[in-house]
Parts: sequence; C-alpha cells; structure tokens
Amino acid sequence: MRVRSTLLCFALTVAPASAQHYVRVRDNILEARGASGPARSSLTSSTAMHCGTREVVYDGQPFLNGGGATVITNGFMNSACMNRSGAIAFVGDATGPRNQGIFVSDALGLRAIAMGCGQGGGSGRFGICGDPTPVGGTFGGFFSSTIFAPPINEEGDVLFLADVVGGSTTRALFLYVAGSQTIAKVAGVGDPSPLGGVFTALGPGALDRDREVLFLARSTGSNAYVADIFRWRSGAVSRFCATGDPAPGGATVAMLGTESFGFVDGTTVFAGPVPSINDCGQVAYRIITNGGAVGTGIAVRSNGVDQWYLTDAMTTPRGGTYFDFQGALLNGNGQIAVFAEYMVNGNPTGGWIVGRPGSWRGGALLGRPGRRPALHRARLLALADDAAQR
Repeated sequence: MRVRSTLLCFALTVAPASAQHYVRVRDNILEARGASGPARSSLTSSTAMHCGTREVVYDGQPFLNGGGATVITNGFMNSACMNRSGAIAFVGDATGPRNQGIFVSDALGLRAIAMGCGQGGGSGRFGICGDPTPVGGTFGGFFSSTIFAPPINEEGDVLFLADVVGGSTTRALFLYVAGSQTIAKVAGVGDPSPLGGVFTALGPGALDRDREVLFLARSTGSNAYVADIFRWRSGAVSRFCATGDPAPGGATVAMLGTESFGFVDGTTVFAGPVPSINDCGQVAYRIITNGGAVGTGIAVRSNGVDQWYLTDAMTTPRGGTYFDFQGALLNGNGQIAVFAEYMVNGNPTGGWIVGRPGSWRGGALLGRPGRRPALHRARLLALADDAAQR
C-alpha cells in the first residue's frame, strides 16, 4: 500500500548570517521568511541528517526554460510545497518579459513549468507573452502567498491556479504531469458543474500520487459566499461533497468552503479550508452542518464512508469543548493534525490537535504552561512519516 505523508522536521541555513529568517511548515508547506534581499537557503534532509545539505533555490538563480532570466523567490511571502523526495514547487517572479511562473526544484535543477506575464493573478492586467495553455491563449497571472503554494506529489506532478489570456476560460486549475512534461486542465471558470450550471469561481486543491485532485468551486445558483468540493480523476470532474448532502450521523451539510478572497478584477477565489487527501484514497475535510448534535467538525471519508473524527460536541485533550476547526492534515495512516478552537473554563483558546478517534493529543496548545511550542511543533510534523512507515 502506498502512503503519502507530510514533511518531517528539517534545518534551514541562510547567508548572510545577519539576515533573520525563520521557517514555518503547514500541510506539507515549507515557508522561509526574513529580511528582504537575496538570501541563499539550504535544506537538510528531514529523515537522515547524514545525507547532507543541498542548495535549493536562491534569488537571482538562472533556471531552465527561462531564456536567460533569473528567479525571484519572494520567500518572505511565498511558500514551497515539498514531496518526500525533496522536490519543491513554488510560485515566483522572474526577470524579463515573462515575469512570473510556477517553478520546480529537484535533482534535475531549477526549472519553470509554466510562465506568465503582466501583474499577478486577479489583477486583470496581463500581457500575451506567457506560455501557451491547454485551453488556448497564454498564461497571465499566478496567485502567490502560502495559501496558493502549489502541491507537488511523489511523481513530481504539480497542481496550480492561474489566470488565462485569450483562452476558452479566464481562470483554471491546472495539473503539470511530470512524466510527459505536459499540462492538463482540471477545471475552469465557465466549465459545466456536476451540480448544474457552470463553475463561477474556483479555488486551490489537493493532489495525491495517482493524480486525483480535490478542489473548491462555486457553481451557478449556489450561495455566493460558500464553495463545494469536487473531485477530478482521469480528466473527469465529479461531485465529492456539496451543500445539502448528508453529513455523518444524520445532519445535513450547510457549508464547506467558507474562506474566500476578492480581487481587483471583480472575481473571487475560494481559499479554504482545502480538503486533504492521502495516497490510500482517504480524504479529510471540514463540514459545517445545519444544526443538530453536531454543528461543525472534521470528517474523514474512507472507501466512500464518512466518519466524524472531531466535532464541536467532543471534549478536547485539555478539557472544555471545541467550537471551530481549520483545514486538517491527513497522513497515510489515517491520522489527522488540525488547528482547533475551543473553550476552557469559559475562555476561548486554541491549538493543534493530533491523532484519530479514540487517541487524541494536543500538539502545540496556546496558553499551556510549562510547554515548549517549538518542541511540540517538531513532534507534530514528525507524526505523519512516523505513522505512515509503520
């Protein structure tokens, strides 16, 4: 059985030494932040320190398919997603007319897999010098920040959201297939929706090793402020979960994707919570119901059956009850890590909750005396690979 896991702990070294950088990891995302200006970063293997240190990407580095351009990582605002082989994918800027792109850095070096030009995604201001897209026209702008960090699977495939100039859609979710070095459309604004009508807004998605994609989208006639979850597999889009579907225990789904951004071009992108998928076919996702015993919770679907993992009717490891959840991480052993908000002695607080039904523990809990958050964060990050390889 193949499994997929999140990133373990790692070490980052930067030069010059005076630059202040720190690293944050969230849902397989590596983020390095610090003072502006060029900084060369190195990543140490998370599973075997003796494997040594390698240079990943630095500002001003030439890249393949760049025509002499160099990359600008914007590491203070853009994250990189990493697979277990150490390959990373990220959104970055570049020198030259094709001034932005989706980049991959792996054993073959740094290369652009899609380049655009003009201003960023959602700006509505693009040139026509970008790479051709599978829907006609050219790539315009890409979406940056941690939320839009492009997932990369174990095969090196990359999932990304982009605006399109002169194509059959103005915005789409695309999949770069590493084996054939081709790009396929997953879904575009204006495409038929399995719920009827067409997709009117899209969001980022999750990707597994078999190139199955789960993504957020809003359809014609749907609530303007929420998105449903759809599945793409082998070129076909289907409904995964939508408003009005049954939730575990007899409730009804009221809302799924509730976080969105409005852009200056008048469009909306739904940003989360994005579902999490592992290579065993399990999916973790947040549900807000229409009431009853459960108001909100994290469900995991295995072999077509949904199970509540955590709900606002449950007691936390610290005592008190939950009242809200963010997007969950899911590893290959069916465990999740999720940031939850809860009440303790009448006071709202929150923290990372890790485990599975019947076996929960607090990862890094706010306001917990005598604890070291950094240590708990490292243990949290090690959860996935430790469990998946047993």
